[in-house]
Amino acid sequence: MCTMTCMDTLRTPPLPRALPQKDSLGHLIPEARSQTTGRLDARQLAAVYGLTLRDMVVIIGRDASGLARRSDSAGVQEALQPLEELAVKLRAYFGSMETGRMWLQAPNPALGGGTPISRLRDGKIKTVQKLLQMAQTGTPV
Repeated sequence: MCTMTCMDTLRTPPLPRALPQKDSLGHLIPEARSQTTGRLDARQLAAVYGLTLRDMVVIIGRDASGLARRSDSAGVQEALQPLEELAVKLRAYFGSMETGRMWLQAPNPALGGGTPISRLRDGKIKTVQKLLQMAQTGTPV
């Protein structure tokens, strides 16, 4: 018959719950997401880029009053996703979003001296994505 000490040795302690590793969130910009819903928030994503909510309205082509009322609504998630993906790539390539913002603000010869951020404000995210891809691959201008 097993005594109390025998039973103690047979018990397996519960395994600690694994915490998400920081790099497992590498495809997200946590500061651009609502802490309540986990969804992208247009207001917070604008702050990541140093933009205003009004800029976001132009970039994603949505109604200003609706976006102001509910900046993390389910209806804007698809439109905000390319901006989060671009931010992830900027952070990965430049090492930080701060340096990525500097690149966005700097005049670029491929844009005739214009800035990538001005293209974003004009709603031309694909132009900025392509420009970053050119920088990443070393494709000449």
